[in-house]
Amino acid sequence: MPIRKDDEVQVVRGHYKGQQVGKVVQVYRKKFVIYIERIQREKANSANVYVGIDPSKTVIVKLKMDKDRKKIIDRRGKGRLAALGHHSLLQYEYNVPKNYRVSKGLGPSGSTQDLNQNLPDQNLPESQ
Repeated sequence: MPIRKDDEVQVVRGHYKGQQVGKVVQVYRKKFVIYIERIQREKANSANVYVGIDPSKTVIVKLKMDKDRKKIIDRRGKGRLAALGHHSLLQYEYNVPKNYRVSKGLGPSGSTQDLNQNLPDQNLPESQ
């Protein structure tokens, strides 16, 4: 997951590792560094400046969610389910047996709720 401003991260490698979780203040893509809220140093003129940290040395603790990022996570989740051998997202979500085929994965009106009405009751496994 690409890091963005306002994500909360923790440094796990280098001089600043193990410090508290901090919010990303700036992502400087040209230099491949991020600046974290609580990681600063003092310059000779007693001004505080942020220290650039390589993003590969950090772990994202909390994402700042917005609608675009939510879409990305949902899209990646569907791809991972397909890679794991699940033939459709519906098989995973609704416990549809593998031998039950659904055309295009949706019911007649285009919604997944129609799928529940069309399922044969005798073939469904017990809910856990």
